Amino acid sequence: MGFLDRFFKSKARVEEPPFETVERTISLDERQHKVVVRIHGRELFAEDFFRACREAGDYSFGRFYLHGEDLPKTHCAPSLEQAIDWFRGRGAPNDGYGTLVWGDAATYNCKICGAALEFPLRINKVEKLTVYTVLPEYQAIVGWRVLEVGNDLLGPGIPTKVLTQYKTFPIIRWESQKKMYVHQSCREKMMEMGKEEELAEYLILAPA
Repeated sequence: MGFLDRFFKSKARVEEPPFETVERTISLDERQHKVVVRIHGRELFAEDFFRACREAGDYSFGRFYLHGEDLPKTHCAPSLEQAIDWFRGRGAPNDGYGTLVWGDAATYNCKICGAALEFPLRINKVEKLTVYTVLPEYQAIVGWRVLEVGNDLLGPGIPTKVLTQYKTFPIIRWESQKKMYVHQSCREKMMEMGKEEELAEYLILAPA
């Protein structure tokens, strides 16, 4: 399969298998979270966003995210469909903010031979997040984001990100906490060399 074939295949809309929806509410009045809203190319704290909305009578937004989460998660989209599209790499908003894309599969390289294997990402959970205030009156916005993914071999994982000196990369924090991978064939070679103890650190990836 050529590069262009893979590119367009990854963007094609496919029906998602059933997933769990987790609902959560955040009260700005309790001041436990800082919520940043992206609107018309600008970023506003949610308190300032709501003040502007009262004056304009318009609560539309591009995205919002929680500032300072212990484990940074995906941004919240205005709709469930958009949240899934952004996660998969479709229809990213042109709002002056880079959109991280996890796509349809996670790719890992064997630590011994370097060969790559792709593992499909299934969406396990999405979050419906309501941010609200009751001061001076009730105001709320609702956002959606992918909260957990899964793979039959790798298990469940949380989409998050890692920041390098120059760029931010989307990654999956797997519940198994395994970070090193070897092919089944490389495992057999290590066994022949008497390196069974080292294999405890690896997740064995058997080609399909």
